[in-house]
Amino acid sequence: MLPQRQRRYCARCCLFYFYEAGKATPGDRLSITYLARILLAELLRAFVATEAHHDGWLGARVDAKIGAALAIMHRDVPKRLTVDHIASAVGMSRSPSASIISGSRAGATSGIDRDQQ
Repeated sequence: MLPQRQRRYCARCCLFYFYEAGKATPGDRLSITYLARILLAELLRAFVATEAHHDGWLGARVDAKIGAALAIMHRDVPKRLTVDHIASAVGMSRSPSASIISGSRAGATSGIDRDQQ
């Protein structure tokens, strides 16, 4: 459950979202899009604050080292990254990094040169 302050904030966003959705004026689509993104961000923050987020992509993303490795992989997609490069960048040894990158925890392999693992 969301904390009281966050619930009030989300309720206000929802009210404004429906207000914007109910009118046809310039910029209404833009407002709706941004309000939907704000609501999604708040819901993800609330979910991360629970104990239920430890598995899957969101759990990987909020883990300090795995999240940092994922950020590197997504930022440098065209670059041929190696396990050693990513491990060094996030302050991990090669073995745990290799198991994470190969998919045993995060499941993401985009941009990784498997020959270098």
